Amino acid sequence: MTRITPALGRRVILAAVLSFALGSAPRAAAAATPADACSFLADYSRPGSLDAASARGDAAATLRLAAEPVLDFDTMAHTQRGLVVGREAASVAYQTAGNLAVGRGSIELTLKPIDWNGQSPVVLMLLQTVVGGRTPLGKLFIYKYKESGLAAYLEYNDQGDHVFLSGPVPDWQPESWHHLVLTYDLPGEARLYLDGRQADIAPVPLAPSWPAQVSVGPYGEGFGRAAGRTSLGLVAFYDRPLTPSEVQSLAGSRLPDLARGDSAAAAAPVGTMAPRSPWHEQGRPALAMAALEPDVVLPPWTPIAVEADRLAVWGRRYDLGGDGLLAGAEATGAEILAGPVRLRRGGEAPGAVGFGPLQPVGAAADGQRRFRREVVAAAGLTGQVEILAEADGLLWYDLSLSADAPGELAALTLAVPLRPEVGELMHYVGAPTSYESQDLPRHSFSRAIPAGAGRVWESAFRTTVWVGNTHRGLLWCAESDESWWPKDRADALRLERADDGAVTLVLDLVTEPWPAGQPLRLRFGLMATPVRPQPDGWRAWTFSAQYDGRRGDERGSHLIYWPDEWRLMGLDPDLNRGRNLDALRAKVAADHAAGRLIIPYWTRLHAVARSGDIVEPDAVWMRQAWGTEPNRPGGGMHQFFRCATTSGWADYLVWCVEEWARIAGRLDGVYIDETQPIPNRRAESGGGYDAPDGTRRPTYEFFGSRRLYQRLMYATGQRHGRPATSVAHASATHTMQCLSPFAAMLIGEQYHSGYFTENPEFLPPPEDRVYYYSYALPMDRLRAECFGRQWGPVMVWLPCLKNQKDILEDPRTTRDMLSRVLQADMLIWPLHCNLEEVHRTWRIRAAFDIGNRAVTFTPYWENRAITADRDGVVVGVYRRPGEALLVVSNLNREAVTTRLHFDAVPRQVVEAETGTPLALADGAVTLDLPRNDYAMLRLHE
Repeated sequence: MTRITPALGRRVILAAVLSFALGSAPRAAAAATPADACSFLADYSRPGSLDAASARGDAAATLRLAAEPVLDFDTMAHTQRGLVVGREAASVAYQTAGNLAVGRGSIELTLKPIDWNGQSPVVLMLLQTVVGGRTPLGKLFIYKYKESGLAAYLEYNDQGDHVFLSGPVPDWQPESWHHLVLTYDLPGEARLYLDGRQADIAPVPLAPSWPAQVSVGPYGEGFGRAAGRTSLGLVAFYDRPLTPSEVQSLAGSRLPDLARGDSAAAAAPVGTMAPRSPWHEQGRPALAMAALEPDVVLPPWTPIAVEADRLAVWGRRYDLGGDGLLAGAEATGAEILAGPVRLRRGGEAPGAVGFGPLQPVGAAADGQRRFRREVVAAAGLTGQVEILAEADGLLWYDLSLSADAPGELAALTLAVPLRPEVGELMHYVGAPTSYESQDLPRHSFSRAIPAGAGRVWESAFRTTVWVGNTHRGLLWCAESDESWWPKDRADALRLERADDGAVTLVLDLVTEPWPAGQPLRLRFGLMATPVRPQPDGWRAWTFSAQYDGRRGDERGSHLIYWPDEWRLMGLDPDLNRGRNLDALRAKVAADHAAGRLIIPYWTRLHAVARSGDIVEPDAVWMRQAWGTEPNRPGGGMHQFFRCATTSGWADYLVWCVEEWARIAGRLDGVYIDETQPIPNRRAESGGGYDAPDGTRRPTYEFFGSRRLYQRLMYATGQRHGRPATSVAHASATHTMQCLSPFAAMLIGEQYHSGYFTENPEFLPPPEDRVYYYSYALPMDRLRAECFGRQWGPVMVWLPCLKNQKDILEDPRTTRDMLSRVLQADMLIWPLHCNLEEVHRTWRIRAAFDIGNRAVTFTPYWENRAITADRDGVVVGVYRRPGEALLVVSNLNREAVTTRLHFDAVPRQVVEAETGTPLALADGAVTLDLPRNDYAMLRLHE
């Protein structure tokens, strides 16, 4: 009998196959749909367990080759995409009995190359039956096999006779998701499908039984493990051969990108159709557009006041006079700028580009003012700048320049000089061009500005740069690098410090001659911070989810109505097709009656295409109309895709929020997740621009999100006659040009350990993981990012130890976190940590009447009245008449004994956690503090 080897890669028709016709159709389906035929499904995008989500046999997973699985974690959406198999990763074994059909069946995988491409000459095992040597049992490998591409090898008797099916995949690249199906109808044939299309077919004369186990990933250390890594989104088995049309439909359902780019994969999706959202039948209305009228001023802001060249908004004043772009900027009573903001050119005629007198444009309005200035005193250049000022303090510049002759625009910079006392801290938000998280430190970060004179920082293009201190600052922002030339320079932005300490933000826009015949258009924003006042009584706010387990004082005053209790599909924004609606209405009514605020969850960024077996009926249309490029890669049973707020997606979200309020009975604000700026090159959804070199480059919209949020806040205020109390989840991305409408910002998820794989300096050594935050959260980052005074919105901390379950509830880990976060005068949502440790701080703060308007806070870096005699012990102070509450933190990685000294000796000092009075001796108290821990003390003066 002839053996067919992988090296030959050819098929031989075996004489033992009776009546076999190459290419013949599979036998008639025994089950109506693939879902009915599915005998086993392991969904590795489902967090929490590797056990099969459904199985006719044993669902239990057994780890092989490593003690812990390696999961493909999406740092962008903070979700799990798959199970990583291959080099230094675990594999997972399952029982075949009842799960993997004998004789007739199908095997389905979604997979993503991590560090290989379709032409890589490597062997990588994806799935194999667990059997060795010559055996009558079926020995099956599904693998990447050298230049053959993706392959299936089936040995079907104890003589080693086998077939080899393969399909070349030269276009497959790392981080791209793909679909594989192997069908077998034995004795008879096996077929291999790749990305919905048949790649190969082979005759198989016998129907072997399967061995006891099947391994997802290589079962052993040797064959197919060492050469690379692959992420598997799901593995499914079926009890019959799937038809070609079913395979195509599955491929398009599992991976919407395949359906978009391949009509063969765009068949009707597999699954149960969700009800259609009524928004479509209602004509897809755009609600709350009145929010964008120039005369509308949303609370808490005041109407714009203009006097000559000066403009005033809440808490800030701008001087638009002189011959620069901005002559002065004050925030909370103090000047920020060290000189005018200027555009300068180099080359043969260096010097500042001057601008003429400020000219009002259009009618004066309370919420918006427009101005124009002409370019003057710039030989060889003509142009103008239009300035839009809005009531929240954003100044948006739209500058057009043209050169009279080629080469006139050979060098161009924008310089923003800041006073020495302002140039202490910085925050920046990145501009990734691919699908990856903004929270990665290489994209977005906060820190102290490095010491010394000269160039102290430089960077590639960023969408947002803020420079300031813990009182005020100035933010610069842009929606694209449209005016930068050449593109993709590592030194596009820089900070320079003068000998007197003044810091200048320099934007090196043009460093080589601007392409002849191309006008230069520079659009950017400037915004002084803080952008809004903090609400009365905010320190007494508490946050929790709406779950029934949160009762009494542990049920927050501000309830984030998490969607899993009412949504039909994950991330579905429309309550019209929700579930448990009677229970939802009753809960909302009870919480509202108790004085709690109702703040439901939505994501600004992702729409759902399928959630398990439930399919969004308009997913294809939505993705075509609203989707971005790049978009979220898929795998597994849960499919989401990015949508642009510069498209009809914004109208849909506003309508969904209004419907939630109507159906549930109350809504006091919104919780908006995923507020970071994302790249989008798709003109169809309002993204991208054409660069002078002919390439399509991404934009990072601000105004789409800004207008969406203004509409949401306006609608809520109109409905209830009071300002919205809304929360933006904005970890690591303080884009105040978008987020100013929010009363609070939720941050802290950027300290998830998954974001630090490229920055091990923020990760503790394994033996010290219990003190995780002492490594992950530097105190200069806390001052810049977590302290709210310089920003405006209330800062709310979200603990994020959810992937470190062994330390999640350890009191030492949570107290380490609190020893830092409490020094930033933040609120804390007790989640993914030791809840009791946080609730104890709630009780202490409530006993102090922390929400009293008379309470003030002095951060440790300003406190001089109460000091510790040990380095690394810091004291933050809350005061109200006659009393103080201290937060004393030991930031050292060792226990210390310290004495606290008081400029004004109190009458009594009480340990707030226990109520124990502390002895005063010589005007001081002695404290024993464990490492990375804290104490809270009540002072009676």
